[in-house]
Amino acid sequence: MSATPDTDRSFLEAASPSYLQALCAIREFRREVQERCDRVVRPRLAEQASALGLPLNEDMIAPYSRPEKLSNWSGSSANLGVRLVAREGTVELYYVMSWEQEQAGDPSISAVVSVWVKGRHTVARIWEEVKKTGHPRLYAWENLIVLAKPLAAGQIGAFDESLEGLITEWSGVWERTGGLNKFVSPPAS
Repeated sequence: MSATPDTDRSFLEAASPSYLQALCAIREFRREVQERCDRVVRPRLAEQASALGLPLNEDMIAPYSRPEKLSNWSGSSANLGVRLVAREGTVELYYVMSWEQEQAGDPSISAVVSVWVKGRHTVARIWEEVKKTGHPRLYAWENLIVLAKPLAAGQIGAFDESLEGLITEWSGVWERTGGLNKFVSPPAS
């Protein structure tokens, strides 16, 4: 933002009075999105566990945000929702609202269900099987297998309904591929 001392001064004078309100609004927005994700995911755990072939329980659900801290943020993407650590250090599930800033203008906003799996070779093996389902909104990125549904402006207020539908689609993908458990090692005893 630093253009000239006058613009810096004008910016500080204009922004300072609303700083606390902005922080409170962001905190409330994060809480609302995370609670809605939790309310959608919690009653569907048995379905997800069956489809994935992994034991899941309510104790695994935790609020999730990326970035966690603004000091680490590039400004190009963000996620809010819940995360389930299905197998510590090996398998994590994410149910989120996602923002991506690819070009100038408004960011794209999506409801997203994904699984992070340790090991790119493992992810590649999983992707080879999952892509056979032919689902048009499935993709692999780094260590993630992702199912996303773009949200139009009129859908954002009810994004949890889109997330609900995605979970149904997600379960179907894993049922057709025989579950995630066949690709990942069982937890060490």
